[in-house]
Amino acid sequence: MRFESLNPFRAEQENKEQRKAEFAEFIKAFDFDKLKELIRGQVRPDHGDEISICPAEKIVPDFSGSSGEYKPETKIIKFNPDRIRDRADMIGVNPDIMFNHVLIHEELHAASDTPCDDNSVMVREFNVGFSRVTRIKKSPITITGIYKAWNEGVTESMAREVTHDYVTGTGLFSEENFDQYKKTLEEPSGNPEIPYAPEVELVDALIDRLADASDKDRREIWQMVKDAFISGEGFNSQDLNQLTREVLPDGFLADLAGASAKLTVRRLTAELKSNNKLGLLSSPVIRHIKRMVEGYLESMGKLG
Repeated sequence: MRFESLNPFRAEQENKEQRKAEFAEFIKAFDFDKLKELIRGQVRPDHGDEISICPAEKIVPDFSGSSGEYKPETKIIKFNPDRIRDRADMIGVNPDIMFNHVLIHEELHAASDTPCDDNSVMVREFNVGFSRVTRIKKSPITITGIYKAWNEGVTESMAREVTHDYVTGTGLFSEENFDQYKKTLEEPSGNPEIPYAPEVELVDALIDRLADASDKDRREIWQMVKDAFISGEGFNSQDLNQLTREVLPDGFLADLAGASAKLTVRRLTAELKSNNKLGLLSSPVIRHIKRMVEGYLESMGKLG
């Protein structure tokens, strides 16, 4: 009887070892040099020289966490194959494409990790794309970085482009396979399992707003965003800073910097899409209060 009671545990351990072996096989087959080349191709040559990504040995399986997570303090990527497969099933997409997609998303975080000189005795800070992540030293406590939602939206938008180039360029999947995958992700289904859908919509809305209000092509503005993301300059990059100051009202970027709750992201997207400028012209104080209320309601499960 005692040995029978151990059988389920043994079976689970054997299954876990098999999943680890499958993960190791995926990582072994992944072409990291090709990915690095593709990321460099996303930005202007002067922005791509110093790009570095996590090598295979820095990508570790984590069967208890989220689909994937880049840790700037240790320069590792945590990767959860079980969560990715479950997520793909719930969305209705090819899980093998999603494996590549999630890894590329996290590698873009790694590629946009740039040095930060503002470290103190008490905290460590990391620039990751548009976001700045603050950690309290010798503590698991993380202070939420600025531009968190915006940064994830930019990362995910780039990840979809790079994933297309990677899986079709390496012959893993056909254009038709990826088009079906991408179409499912972009359908307005409201499925919460689709990665960063509200954040991607926010990025699209802001780029459209900047293009509509300037003489610049949408592709040119998206290139500015990608360059600012990889370089770590963020909204301080000269071209993007000048354009946003000319087009966006005072207080909007501050609101964007603090946006993390999905409700706030959706409100900002609606404001950008609306011809009514009332929302955009709210005072910074009112915008801050709105953001706090939205974050509180979402944390309490009232809205989302």
